[in-house]
Amino acid sequence: MRLVPRQLTPRAENGPGDVRIIQYQNLGDEVTGVADLVRDIVDAGTPPGDILILAQRGVIGTPIYEALQGRNIPVRSYYSEAELDSAAAQHRFAILKLFVDREDRVALRWLVGLDGNNWNASGYRRVREHCEATGLTPWQALHQVASGTLQIPYTGNIVAAFNQVMTELDALEALPDLTAVIDSLLPAGDDSIRDLRDLAARTLQQLGTNDREEWLFQLMQAISQPEVPSEIADVRIMSLHKSKGLSAPVTIISGCVEGLLPRQPEQGTPAAEAAAAIEEQRRLFFVGISRVKSDLASGRPGMLILTNSRRMPLASAMGAGISPASVQYNIARLQASRFIAELGPYAPTPIAG
Repeated sequence: MRLVPRQLTPRAENGPGDVRIIQYQNLGDEVTGVADLVRDIVDAGTPPGDILILAQRGVIGTPIYEALQGRNIPVRSYYSEAELDSAAAQHRFAILKLFVDREDRVALRWLVGLDGNNWNASGYRRVREHCEATGLTPWQALHQVASGTLQIPYTGNIVAAFNQVMTELDALEALPDLTAVIDSLLPAGDDSIRDLRDLAARTLQQLGTNDREEWLFQLMQAISQPEVPSEIADVRIMSLHKSKGLSAPVTIISGCVEGLLPRQPEQGTPAAEAAAAIEEQRRLFFVGISRVKSDLASGRPGMLILTNSRRMPLASAMGAGISPASVQYNIARLQASRFIAELGPYAPTPIAG
């Protein structure tokens, strides 16, 4: 396996292209900047359907979608994460994931940090350190602390949140089947989780069994892989994964930050496995930048724009699974993706947005 990052070199036969790397001060500026760029490109004569915006998570893609709507730009979002945009939907989906698998560390970390100061980072660090020393999982350690058989100092806030999670899970475990789980966790009439409820119920009906693991797997597949038409009259916004087989004269990749592109492997992941995961994400990024479709005969060289921001709210970063470089006053400080540096010496110099 190749572990050394590659650097790209231009192919003269492909002709010239318009490539820009733009860094914004914060996520709000990135959203506004991308939306304004798209508006200007459309105003200059590019059809909206010729523009493809790629961002790995809805925390970045969805605000851009909303900003384009506000500018009256025809736009379609292909994030099933749209079903998870509301805080209520995110909370209930995290509970659902723990209902199926108590060892889902991402869901557990999100839930026990959600309402805490600085995401209960100091308390969770103590839990993690105890786990590293003993071999326990975070769920096992917190369960022992909550039951009084283990003491970890200064974890009171996390344990209180964990107890609330346990109460919700116990209530779900008492229900007779998954239909009842949907009705309890995603009740009809609650507009904040309507789309998630509809998708969960439809997935269960298609499955035809009460196998909770298979149901969650199929639900997550439905969330992450909606069908995307290759021809459309609107700006398309989606993850890099969903852009397979698509191309566009204008391609924008937003959210090019460490911790998201690439995501960091879980602590304790074997070195070879971690390297393989980074390599797969590198490949995905390189595939993403190749989505640009030029038409040199018509004088359209193709445009590639890569954007990233230096800061975002910590809650947004945690909700998206982004590992920040550092945290200060509930603001996550971010670094540009290593993949941008790997574009090599022929890449344009990043500019401030």
